[in-house]
Amino acid sequence: MSTSQRLLAAFWILAGLNHFRVPKVYESIMPDYVPAHRQMVIWSGVAEIVGGVAVISPGTRTFARWWLFGVLAAVYPANVHM
Repeated sequence: MSTSQRLLAAFWILAGLNHFRVPKVYESIMPDYVPAHRQMVIWSGVAEIVGGVAVISPGTRTFARWWLFGVLAAVYPANVHM
């Protein structure tokens, strides 16, 4: 596992865990049209952790690539709204 892969995995895992540490920060940047802010924050945190863990194993990196692209697309509206 390369240094960049370790950093990528750590970034996504820590970012996902942060959704549980300070959920109100993430809820505050969500657009009003997105329902169930708290649940969406939790699920997006889980999705980020799953993607980060998937980066670790060579056998799941292709899955991780597409999974994390999907996560980025899903959270994009909140980032634009922020």
